[in-house]
Amino acid sequence: MFGGDFGTATVDPTRLVYTYEIKSQLWSNPPTINQPKNKHSRSVCDMKTGKMYMFSGYAEPMLNNMDILNTWTLEWTIGSSVNAPGGRFDYTATLLSSGIIVYIGGVGSEDMSKVNWYN
Repeated sequence: MFGGDFGTATVDPTRLVYTYEIKSQLWSNPPTINQPKNKHSRSVCDMKTGKMYMFSGYAEPMLNNMDILNTWTLEWTIGSSVNAPGGRFDYTATLLSSGIIVYIGGVGSEDMSKVNWYN
């Protein structure tokens, strides 16, 4: 748990999204539309667009897709995989002010000296 109290909220551990209501100080675990199956991914959130970007992750086989959550509608879509780096997990992901996401390292990555990015 994230240091908060789920109270009477229903928690489904297969759901990827948790929200926290500041006023009531309660966590919730809402259902989303088209939830992806990847695991052990890192995500970054773009506060300007309300979108969360989750790349790759551990699955069989290793994935190299970009799953995008619209945090306002709770709907997942799949982003472009053109020029996507190889699948990986346990990497770093950083959103730059330009909107580009930079990925470094991770298990399954081809080369730690190579910086991959998504735009």
